[in-house]
Amino acid sequence: EYSVYITLGGLAVILFTAGMNMVASTSISREGSTFWISKLIPVSPRQQVLGKLLHSLSISAAGVLLAGIVFTLYFKLSIIKTAALLILGLEGSVLLASLGLMTDLIHPKLDWSTPQQAMKQNINGLFAMITTFLLMAVLGAVAALLVILSVKEWLLLALLGFILLLLGFPCIALLFSLAEKRYNDIET
Repeated sequence: EYSVYITLGGLAVILFTAGMNMVASTSISREGSTFWISKLIPVSPRQQVLGKLLHSLSISAAGVLLAGIVFTLYFKLSIIKTAALLILGLEGSVLLASLGLMTDLIHPKLDWSTPQQAMKQNINGLFAMITTFLLMAVLGAVAALLVILSVKEWLLLALLGFILLLLGFPCIALLFSLAEKRYNDIET
């Protein structure tokens, strides 16, 4: 009878895990004073940003998969619910990574002396965490409303997935558009 709460709790854990990945929100900043090379190489900013996005997603996917497996084994979820959790977690990862990368494109921290400064002393990581909590709050409010309305669990998960897709596609399009504009404007 608590199946829907366990599934939603698993989704929250997975999204939290994906959201704490600071790779996307510091990917431009980590280039530091060598960012000028990215402006000179014969690869479009769109392709470079896509590479950074895929790199971040590969790390997030590992965290999503691990959290999904642990949650599934602990709560003995069915294969279908596990698949739903993993799909929703990956959709959320794409959205969060896109937003984090956009934040770093808008305000990169290229002036640092040690690589730790680019990661640990970068305000963009904090913005990525705040974005994660905001997304989790919105999805939590939608899920709570759907639970109150007694929506079936499969429909609830499908609606959450649809919301993530609805937010994710425009974010990716905006990210690529922003990359084309910002790469030339960023000064090293």
